[in-house]
Amino acid sequence: MRTKGNHDRRSRDRGSVDAPLIRDARERSKRNPTPNLFAPRSVTPVPIDKGSQKSHPALVTTRRSSLPTFIALLLVLVYVCGMSVTGADMDTRIRGLRYWSLIGMAAFAVSAPHVLLPDRDLKLMQRLNRSPLKLLRHQLAQWQPVIWLFVLPTVILAFWDPGQAASSLETKTLHAASITLLLVGTAAYSFLRYTGIGPLSQQWQEGTKGDWYRTMKEHSPGGFAVPEGMVPAMLATQ
Repeated sequence: MRTKGNHDRRSRDRGSVDAPLIRDARERSKRNPTPNLFAPRSVTPVPIDKGSQKSHPALVTTRRSSLPTFIALLLVLVYVCGMSVTGADMDTRIRGLRYWSLIGMAAFAVSAPHVLLPDRDLKLMQRLNRSPLKLLRHQLAQWQPVIWLFVLPTVILAFWDPGQAASSLETKTLHAASITLLLVGTAAYSFLRYTGIGPLSQQWQEGTKGDWYRTMKEHSPGGFAVPEGMVPAMLATQ
């Protein structure tokens, strides 16, 4: 039969045995405290080597990547136009300006989809969620170099005359202004036509328009391989 004295003695003996274990556990908990999952954590910034960073393809703008090509092509056109009118009379200059205007209008008619599409900044524009006006300005910035490729040589064709630079300035200015307005107007028309062709292409892609093309494609499957959504852009070049 157990007595109260025996029970107290056994408790003291167990306490004397467990006391070192409890002290060791407390010391280990002080050295390695249990992390608090709900406490705010401090993040140590990691230095980034700028030399090892690589630009994402979507962040590379079209203007920067095509700038050397644009400058080289512009210099070649300016040089060729300058050499072709050196020492030429006014009639030769006028004929050269007319031929150049035809070349420029033809280039504007077919180059817009190749210059504006595909857009290298497409993913970036989707993430930024730009307004339609800002998207239009973004595409206009890509279209402006093409305009300069034909406007600046027009000025060279009209005014480049090292021997007689001051002769017939009124006639040169009149023809240069008329050809420049013609080229800029054609470029603006081509730009507005292609940038506003999206809803029409979507209607063709969804099947609400272009029944005649699908019928013709069914009757001659080997002759028409253009997707329905691209047909409006193809017809715009005609």
